[in-house]
Amino acid sequence: MFYSRITLSTLVALQPEALPAALVGLDNATLADLPAALDPVPAEFDGVGYWPAAIVYLPIDGRLQTVGDGFDIVADGARKTITATARIRDLTPDEIAALPPVPMPDPYAHFIPAALFRQRAEKMGIWEDLATFLAQSPPLWMKVLTLERGLDPEFPDLIAGFDQMNIPQPVRAFLLAHPSEGVPDIPEGGFGD
Repeated sequence: MFYSRITLSTLVALQPEALPAALVGLDNATLADLPAALDPVPAEFDGVGYWPAAIVYLPIDGRLQTVGDGFDIVADGARKTITATARIRDLTPDEIAALPPVPMPDPYAHFIPAALFRQRAEKMGIWEDLATFLAQSPPLWMKVLTLERGLDPEFPDLIAGFDQMNIPQPVRAFLLAHPSEGVPDIPEGGFGD
């Protein structure tokens, strides 16, 4: 627990700190007004008290602000407590420039490269059927497989094509698994009916 040394006549408090060793073990009522509680009062404690200090750190924008030097200190005379709020300061332009860049998420990370999609279909032995279907499908569906970024597993024409081909959900899940899975193994026993 932190305490702030406070001048009782002015209620001016210093920054929170640990209690001096000579005061450790005293209760808060005694610490609040040392001259009234101690007889004789040691010279270094004459006219002062030590009040419990709550240290508050306000939320900051870590890209534009940081915790500054010192605290804004408020003494509550009725409760004999201190609230010490850490100061916030804006980062300088040089400090902002020195920050590492924030990586932007790749909105296409879930897209499946066309070659990977084909490898998965070949592993299942359905590529020829897919290729035949694609050759007879509207050009927009064919375009799905030739996109530079890859195949969007949520593309409506893709889902409609799977529906037309009666491709079961477990097979779709295999074909459209996240690219990080590569070409997964076919479950032992296949995909059922």
